[in-house]
Amino acid sequence: DSPHEKQDMFGKHAWFSYDGSRIFLDNGLTLKESDDITRDMKINGNFNNKSEDQYIWFSQPADTEHRMIAALKKEIPETLFLYEWPSLKLQKSIKIPMPPKAKSIEPQSVYYCSGYNGLVLVFAQFTLESGKHETGVAYINLAE
Repeated sequence: DSPHEKQDMFGKHAWFSYDGSRIFLDNGLTLKESDDITRDMKINGNFNNKSEDQYIWFSQPADTEHRMIAALKKEIPETLFLYEWPSLKLQKSIKIPMPPKAKSIEPQSVYYCSGYNGLVLVFAQFTLESGKHETGVAYINLAE
């Protein structure tokens, strides 16, 4: 086995679910944690049907009221994707708000703010019409 084959299969980056039961990989796969070594780190779901989709960040609330996962995709930077937990089924996608003079967005990370009635923060770099770059935060209230 080549190390590059394993990297392609498991991606390059990973995020833990809030309860530690799963690991989300940047290629859309999820792995299941288990104390049983024969079941530990086995594939336990997929966020998408296309293996070429590349995720750059996942965030999940620790509360049980908002049972979803917020995710950003590299290929569609202007959109926030919300998946149901634990089914990983796409619930909806939301266009990330940009400043008035911004012409493009490059999201860096997303954070689900538990206890704030479904507030999601997207940290991003915005390219303005003037060509300058500005770092900022987009706020998305899922309760609206």
